[in-house]
Amino acid sequence: FNNWDPFLHEMTETSPGVYELELPLPRGLQYYDFVYNGESHPDRLNLNKASNREGKIVSYLQVR
Repeated sequence: FNNWDPFLHEMTETSPGVYELELPLPRGLQYYDFVYNGESHPDRLNLNKASNREGKIVSYLQVR
């Protein structure tokens, strides 16, 4: 949804250790990961995982 641009959307800390971001996403499968200190990480709370084109593990969700 953002062409894997790590600087396009920044999460906001809403309470200590809790970060949020609200985005309008198109319907369908949406793949994502989190970037922290320049390193990509899949969502550890989301069990849905896949490999991207580079073979890196990312998370995904279904938007309805």
